[in-house]
Amino acid sequence: MGVYIFYLFGTGLIATSIVAILMKNPVHSVLSVVSSFFFLAGIYAGLSMQFLAVIQILVYAGAIMVLFIFIIMLFDLQKSEYSKDRFLWRDLVPLALILITAAGFISAISRSESIKNYVANAKLPSNFGSVSAVSFEFFGTSNSVGRFSFLFEVISILLLSAIVGAVVLAKRKL
Repeated sequence: MGVYIFYLFGTGLIATSIVAILMKNPVHSVLSVVSSFFFLAGIYAGLSMQFLAVIQILVYAGAIMVLFIFIIMLFDLQKSEYSKDRFLWRDLVPLALILITAAGFISAISRSESIKNYVANAKLPSNFGSVSAVSFEFFGTSNSVGRFSFLFEVISILLLSAIVGAVVLAKRKL
């Protein structure tokens, strides 16, 4: 992946994430998160992980964000509940603390031994990030079970129980 394209998508991802945090309107925040998912999918596509890029758009930008919008509409927030009339400088204090913490983490990581011993020309498998490689890891072959088959099923049951719980809680309030 070209370094400039990576920086373009990375900058867009960081900018839309910050906008999502600073927005007062929850619908605008969700739309900003959707755009950050598209930037992340662009990074995946640039790294030759086409499957993850497509899944990022389909699952997160599609299904999860529709769920977020549904929850926002279910709560029926009034404009006065989430908006302020004016901008206050103290609203930037959490952002400044996050940036200072991130700068500390970046400087600590850049001085670590694992970064100094990093091999820049490490060879990846030829099918890295492809649909066949991901499906092999999840589901295995016809004669074997994949490494992550059990975890995949546990997560699907966990998500199903969370959806049922959300529906039960929402129905109780209606």
